[in-house]
Amino acid sequence: MSTTDTTANPKGKKSYDLYLSFCGVHDDVPFVLKLREALSSYVPEALIFFDFVKLRHIGRVTVTAPSELSLNVIQDCKMVIIILSRNYTNSQSCLQELEFITQCCLTIPALIVLPVLYPIEPSLQIGIFGQPFHNFLDRVSIKEISQGEDKIMTLVEAMSKSTQYPTDFAPMDGDEYDCVKSVVDRVISVIYKKRPELSRTFYTPSVKSSVQDVIQLLKQSKSPLVIGIWGIAGIGKTTIAKTIYDLIGPYFEGKCMLLNVGGVWGRNNGPVSLQEELLFHVNKATGFEKVTLKRNLRNKRVLVILEDVNKLEQLNALCGSRNWFGAGSKIIITTRDRRLLKEYGVDHIYRVKELDESESLDVFKWGAFGKETSPENFDELSRQVVAYSGGWPLALIALGRLLHGKEALQWEGVLWSLKNFSIPAPRLLNILEKSFNELSDNEKQTFLDIASFFIGKNQNDVLQTLNRSTQRAAFQISLLEDKSLVAIDENNKLEMHILLQAMARDIIKRESSSRTNQAKMYDVFLSFRGEDSRAKFMSHLYSSLQNAELERIMEISRARGLDVVPVFYEVDPAEVRHQEGQFGKAFEELRSTTSVNESTKTNWRRDLFDIGSKAGNESGDVKNIVESVSRLLDRTELFVAEHQVGVESRVEAATKLLDIQKSEDVLVLGIWGMGGMGKTTIAKAIYNQIGSKFEGKSFLLNIREIWETNNQVSLQQQVLGDIYKTMTFKIRDIESGKIILKERLSQNRILFVLDDVNEVDQLNALCGSREWFGPGSRIIITTRDLHILNSCRVDQVHRIEEMDGNESLELFCWHAFKQSRPTKDFARHSTDVIAYSGGLPLALQVLGSYLSDCEIPVWQKVLEKLKCIPHNQVHKKLKVSFDGLKDITEKQAFLDIACFFIGMDRNDVTQILNGCGFFADIGIKVLIERSLVTVDNRNKLQMHDLLRDMGRQIIYEESPFDLEKRSRLWRPEEVFDILSKYTGTKAVKGLALEFPKTNKVCLDTKAFKKMNKLRLLQLARKGSLVAMELKYSNLKYSWNWSQKMLENLKFLNLSHSLELTETPNFDYMPNLEKIVLKDCPSLSSVSYTIGDLDKLLLINLSNCTGLGTLPRSIYGLKSLETFILSGCSLIDKLEEDLECMKSLTTLIVDKTAITKVSFSIVRSKSIKYISLPGFEGFSRDVFPSLIRSWMSPSKNVISLVQTFAPMSSLGLCMKCDSKPQLSQDVARILDALKATNCQKLEPSATSTPSRLINDYIAQASTSKSNNFLKSFLIQMGMKLQSTNIAQDNILQTADGIWDPILLPCYNISDWSTISSKGCSIIFDVPTMKGSNLKNMTLFLVYYSSSDNIASEGCQGVLIINYTKTTIQAYTKDALTSFEDEDWKSITSNLESGNKVEIVVVLGDGFIVEKTTVYLLYDEPIDKEMEHCNAIGKESVIAFSHEDKNVGVSDGDNIHVPMDHIITGSEQDEALSDDKHGQAMSRKRKSDYSNGIHYNA
Repeated sequence: MSTTDTTANPKGKKSYDLYLSFCGVHDDVPFVLKLREALSSYVPEALIFFDFVKLRHIGRVTVTAPSELSLNVIQDCKMVIIILSRNYTNSQSCLQELEFITQCCLTIPALIVLPVLYPIEPSLQIGIFGQPFHNFLDRVSIKEISQGEDKIMTLVEAMSKSTQYPTDFAPMDGDEYDCVKSVVDRVISVIYKKRPELSRTFYTPSVKSSVQDVIQLLKQSKSPLVIGIWGIAGIGKTTIAKTIYDLIGPYFEGKCMLLNVGGVWGRNNGPVSLQEELLFHVNKATGFEKVTLKRNLRNKRVLVILEDVNKLEQLNALCGSRNWFGAGSKIIITTRDRRLLKEYGVDHIYRVKELDESESLDVFKWGAFGKETSPENFDELSRQVVAYSGGWPLALIALGRLLHGKEALQWEGVLWSLKNFSIPAPRLLNILEKSFNELSDNEKQTFLDIASFFIGKNQNDVLQTLNRSTQRAAFQISLLEDKSLVAIDENNKLEMHILLQAMARDIIKRESSSRTNQAKMYDVFLSFRGEDSRAKFMSHLYSSLQNAELERIMEISRARGLDVVPVFYEVDPAEVRHQEGQFGKAFEELRSTTSVNESTKTNWRRDLFDIGSKAGNESGDVKNIVESVSRLLDRTELFVAEHQVGVESRVEAATKLLDIQKSEDVLVLGIWGMGGMGKTTIAKAIYNQIGSKFEGKSFLLNIREIWETNNQVSLQQQVLGDIYKTMTFKIRDIESGKIILKERLSQNRILFVLDDVNEVDQLNALCGSREWFGPGSRIIITTRDLHILNSCRVDQVHRIEEMDGNESLELFCWHAFKQSRPTKDFARHSTDVIAYSGGLPLALQVLGSYLSDCEIPVWQKVLEKLKCIPHNQVHKKLKVSFDGLKDITEKQAFLDIACFFIGMDRNDVTQILNGCGFFADIGIKVLIERSLVTVDNRNKLQMHDLLRDMGRQIIYEESPFDLEKRSRLWRPEEVFDILSKYTGTKAVKGLALEFPKTNKVCLDTKAFKKMNKLRLLQLARKGSLVAMELKYSNLKYSWNWSQKMLENLKFLNLSHSLELTETPNFDYMPNLEKIVLKDCPSLSSVSYTIGDLDKLLLINLSNCTGLGTLPRSIYGLKSLETFILSGCSLIDKLEEDLECMKSLTTLIVDKTAITKVSFSIVRSKSIKYISLPGFEGFSRDVFPSLIRSWMSPSKNVISLVQTFAPMSSLGLCMKCDSKPQLSQDVARILDALKATNCQKLEPSATSTPSRLINDYIAQASTSKSNNFLKSFLIQMGMKLQSTNIAQDNILQTADGIWDPILLPCYNISDWSTISSKGCSIIFDVPTMKGSNLKNMTLFLVYYSSSDNIASEGCQGVLIINYTKTTIQAYTKDALTSFEDEDWKSITSNLESGNKVEIVVVLGDGFIVEKTTVYLLYDEPIDKEMEHCNAIGKESVIAFSHEDKNVGVSDGDNIHVPMDHIITGSEQDEALSDDKHGQAMSRKRKSDYSNGIHYNA
């Protein structure tokens, strides 16, 4: 890069690429110089204008106006970089220069301006946009600037018009280095015209246009301005918002962009975390109250962007109202819901539009091909895919990535899916369904109906069809339009994106056949062809098939259980079913003339078969049709609820358990839950939904209340009246009623619902047993008492769950505001009520109705009161369950749990309450059955907040005004009052005191003197306990601490606790890093929860002599680095899972009873130091020694846990899980056996044992010259005299060479011989019919040097079975010590057809010339060998049949005539034994005299 000084001759004018605008006063000079140097180094081709004159006047602002040269350069250059520092806006020259740059931006479209704020740290930028800068803005001549416009935004708009990509104005965050690098990157993109990777897909001309449009809206006011960016998911709202954030963010005193607000809001503590993040980014402050937000934001000019907002309460909590923000602040909200923006009252709503075809193709091609062009044969395919995407960026990107690298045929498959309304990209479908899942039940139904039937239909016609009440249907459609799921064109017709239609169809397909009917807007859909005056069935068929109407109807019928009544008008059902006769001809004509794919035609046949198989009406008689429809509709329904929020999903789950369609058995379903949970509501909805499928039905409401009035007979009477529609049955008493019910009900298929049962006698009187009912009957029982359901042995129990947050809010709002969402002013208070109600429908309805039409002060007072005193109506309903407890100890246990034990371990609470004499094992079980207490998956006792408040209200009512007369005290302020004033009395039975975290509290034990009936005392302290040392304590077993007290604990030391029998439950200590329990001799149990400590680094259990076992979960600790069990004398094994401890570096288990370990211990790649009984040191030394010990015949200190049987005690036998593991284990064994100066074998992911063995051989190879030839023989299996003699002769031979002719294979007919060069042989085990392997002999010929001629060469033998992935490894001494049982460990693992490799491992300096294996079978081989292959081009196999004994080599050393070699199926007559022996003897003598050695 060349740089120009302003002293240069202006006549030599150049065309500059870059102009640097800066002040040059003290603070910005080092940064400017650093930036110039970087530009010179990394963009050398660019010509930059740098005004050195400014640097000559450092510290003096003497230049009063920019030079003419500077202004000329600005006009002609490509890019201007402005260093906006505090002194810049105080310099008259700089401001004039900035004014000129601004005017150039308006007149020169190609000019790119890059503003850089300095200092980089935002907290130091205050003052850059001070009064001089605002005075400058007032002077700037920008056309059409109104009095109320935000001039800074106007300036930003002017300077950003030529921006090409997002990176042209990316934020300058980080340190100076990052800033300089960012500027250089942007200059490179301009000079070299490199399009940034990010912009290729996302930053289209439409995005740029949208950014400019939104900035136009943002500049319209100096006051705080709120803009909503609205559109369907994936349309580009976030891209636009991020771009704006990067572009205008530097011009604000504070800025924050909160992503995924809707998703974060729904998480635990989500609202608070969002508020804290907003405060931190805008003000670097913490806190989460709204008042804190308002106080910190109102005096600042801030930029806040809230991305993907889906609830009004989110806006109320995060940006309240405009008076929260200082002048010039901008709040941008992106959402899929336009109605939300309207309710909040934004200033402007900007709708993001779809991309046009050209932009769509660009975006798609970048995703599919990674460039702007497509291969020639993909042009048309690309256009077709883009057409289905409808200008939707998310779909274009998802489909592009899906098709990236795919063949044209696969493209055709994706297009076929799109044509058939199927979405091939799962991620795309998930995003679409997110919008669908946020709809209310009515909105979902309307959406599916429109997608299925009404696309392209006039809205007015649709409204008449959808609903008797046009206003309600119109409201549902407007909601869908606000959520971008439905559009209405200029002709008032309904439109929907094709991918949304595909999603709707996919949802319908996935709905189960037992899905409950949603609240329908119509009862009957009449399908006919209106324009056909003949109204013939075939004519209507033609129309309905072409319009896909019949296909949609049958699809919904299968998915939702929709009743379809066909009317076969002048056509036989069989013709429809099988497409025969005149109907069949018409159908074939339609098939041949309609341009649809074969799949659609197949679907038509299936639908016609189904419709023709249905019981319909063949006569066309209107009266019969009406009767059929009336029977299906069955108008005897119960009122369920005014607002059925959350009912559908619960009904669906319960109905599935009834198995209505399949089972003809009598089934009993129990619906169980606490009072007010909605059991009766769900039962009513089920009754209405499935009642028409039964011959008779009855619903007995409020059985408990009626039973208590001694009017039991009336219930029996009602059952008969409901089912038989008559009251003529007369029942005298309960017992006679039982007989009548049994006789009558058994004749029919009945649906019988018994509501609010609380005694078994009620069931005995009303539904006796299953024999009372006809086949296929269903009985539903709702109750608060699980014990009742277990007593009558129901088939299924359905527990009603609490409502989630969304359901709770909607139900509450319907009762409080008569709409599904709260009004703006009541949003926060509504959230408080929801939190208090805990998802209990009863409380939501009662409180919603109670607070309806109340002002905010009333709400506040009610909420304050509810914190102390529950609502009477709710309290009364819940107290029914408490009053129903028969045993006083059960009531006392409930009250204790409500006041003291929520969240504590069930076993601990049981132990405490048993100590109080409450028989808690039984009592807690009863409380669980009565839905008063629950137990979570961690065995902790839980209780609904309203049940807790009900219990505490009972205590409060014991003595409303005198604390000391209440039986239980738990509120800290009340407890401190009692203890500090010494006013406690004998009435107090339980007391819980939580000490404050900061304040010091002193209490005198005299305060407890009068509490002589006190049986429960609970003390706790809030805090962040990090370390706990209780060495030499008298703890005996797990203690009970507050969960919050231990949640930050990192170090636990209970060493020398001689009476400690068990560890604590580690669930309360999720951050624990070190556990030290040294010398705890009574410790016998370690909690399985230790396996959940994912941050644990150290476990020290040394000298815990009473500990015999460890929980299996401990081996799942992936973070554990040090594991010490030294001195745990009862620990006798380490599990195979040890290798799962990926971080374990130190393992000390000496002085234990461990005598066997798994091979997995040497597989560990992390262990660096290990101490085992008899072995200690670094793993690189210990592991080889350990492996060699397993192969030794001596008695091992630590033996191997063998992985297959029968096992030998003389070697290593192991089964590998996979071939890669087989390779790795072979490498480890070879490393252990080979010479110490060899390089370590490192198996890769593709290594095989054979390759590793070849590597080993290559390492061991040396020159054969000047070496001595030797041989040795090893026999395994049955000891043979001939083999023993041969072995002795080899040992007695002076030069160590033995003629292979004298080996037993030359004298015994039952041997098979396999030879190969080198130290390994790979072969397939022969298939010998009727024979068993009796003996295997290894014969080796090898070289040794003069240095090791007297040494023993063989280190060991490996037998690798590739078929079974097993390894058997033995030392030579082990093999020579073999007994029959040891031999069986080999033969049992060598089966016919197995691929086997035998490897002989020699020490350093030894070279194997040839290895031969002889296999002896236990009876003569008189049958042809079926299969035997030696693998490797050097290998030869020789077989002896009967008296034909032939020795075979590879031909390198022993020359045998070809007609004497028996291979394959050739069985030429061989030489006789004598001739052969003489010939070979002569040959051997001749060759030895010439220095040639022999191998078998």
